[in-house]
Amino acid sequence: MRLFIAVLLAGLIYSCTQSHKRSTYKVDTYPRLIDSLSLRKYYDDGKWLMSCYYCDDTVIPDVKNKGLIPKNITYGELKVKPIYIKLIGSDTLELNFAHFYNDTVLCSYQTIRSHLTIWGLAYDIKHDSVLYYANEIMNLTEWCPSPCGSRLGNPIQPEVVKYIESHRDVLDPWFKAEAIKRKVLK
Repeated sequence: MRLFIAVLLAGLIYSCTQSHKRSTYKVDTYPRLIDSLSLRKYYDDGKWLMSCYYCDDTVIPDVKNKGLIPKNITYGELKVKPIYIKLIGSDTLELNFAHFYNDTVLCSYQTIRSHLTIWGLAYDIKHDSVLYYANEIMNLTEWCPSPCGSRLGNPIQPEVVKYIESHRDVLDPWFKAEAIKRKVLK
């Protein structure tokens, strides 16, 4: 009887750990719309662009986030997450992203003075090109025709590469993996 209970208990423990493993949330999953329409390339390119565009800027917390974000942290150390995804017709994909500290604290771009504030971009899927860059959160009325800045036209600028190489140990894990994938880091 003890053997039966021990085997039963071992089986229950094993099945619980296996079902837990199957349901574990994957850290960098794609949004359902992106996955279902096979738009990962555009999503990754947009996220990469936003990561590179702001990477070496120091986060200056706005009033409501003062004390929540450490001093001297750069955007390249923060997770970039989508905040707006919209497919218009079958050929235009709008993506807005934001940087988050600790996955929850939205870091404002309003304190950045070194370049144009960009929240996202829109792709022409048929022609595999950027249509415009958005500089208002979830309001794509103010556009900057492509390319509206050297980092937007080509994110791999010398200062971006220098930043990535010198901060490799503190980069957001996705940003670091993408830099390796894109051969910016070895």
